[in-house]
Amino acid sequence: STHDAIRAEYAARGYVQAQVSARQDWNPDHTLVDVIIQVLEGPRQTADRIIVRGNERTRTDVIRRSLELKPGDPISDVKLLEVERNLYRLGIFSRADVSLVPAGLDATDRDVLVRVEEGKSRSLLYGVGWDSVERVRGLFGYSDSNVAGRAYSLRTDLRWSQHNSRYRLGFNQPYLGEHPVSLTSTLFYEEAARRQGQPYDVTRYGARAEAVRV
Repeated sequence: STHDAIRAEYAARGYVQAQVSARQDWNPDHTLVDVIIQVLEGPRQTADRIIVRGNERTRTDVIRRSLELKPGDPISDVKLLEVERNLYRLGIFSRADVSLVPAGLDATDRDVLVRVEEGKSRSLLYGVGWDSVERVRGLFGYSDSNVAGRAYSLRTDLRWSQHNSRYRLGFNQPYLGEHPVSLTSTLFYEEAARRQGQPYDVTRYGARAEAVRV
């Protein structure tokens, strides 16, 4: 309804106690009506201190940058959910909880408490096999989703056999400096040895970079 939409807009701007009412003023024939909406904004709720807890490997400045919330910004339940979503988007936390520190009833500047739990960031994949075409073959892969505690993501992939080999290296950073731009870079190298009925070897290599504004 219109009431709910107006309340939601005021809440998003920090006026979480805003009161919205409406009255109707009809013409004598009851064919036209003026709708008058009245709003009592009340106090505006803003962020004061932003407190980060629970991070062991991840740098605190990386978390603060991803929040997209700074002291003085309006806060509401919707904004707190947006902050949690921003943390989960990094892909390095198994749990993220954002709440307001209890304060007096008349308090308008509220401390924001950010609590996180870091998930497992490193993984290793390897294997050895054999088949009648490729003969002996092997696989090795390594990934780290939180390089140097900066939420950088590194992935390597190596596949080798007596006839083919492939190497891939991928690196992603969710921010480019202070800007919310995700940069993904990839290097690859592939080599296929000559087989029966194929007159030449094949070698391919290249690089790719992609930037996306969040």
